[in-house]
Amino acid sequence: MSDTVSNTTEDISRSKRANLKFPVARVDKRARKVSPKMKFREDSHVFLAGALEYVLSKVIILSVHETKKRIQPKTIQEGLKGNPDYNRLFGNLFVQGAKR
Repeated sequence: MSDTVSNTTEDISRSKRANLKFPVARVDKRARKVSPKMKFREDSHVFLAGALEYVLSKVIILSVHETKKRIQPKTIQEGLKGNPDYNRLFGNLFVQGAKR
């Protein structure tokens, strides 16, 4: 028999188990820090991390369509303003470093 340790669910992070790039542990920690008295389901932070990852990936895709070189704050702002759904959601958002 080999002495190697098999990966159990305790060894694998919640982000890897959910196949996410966004850190579920940080989302969990931040949510509990913001509202310490609120009770959370065990999987709610995984869902929130997945939703944040999805929205961020769409914002990056919109920004890439605005420019072919580098993503800069102004291209993020232009990408959000160019999409009617995201403009409605992030209409009053000012991206730090972008000109108004």
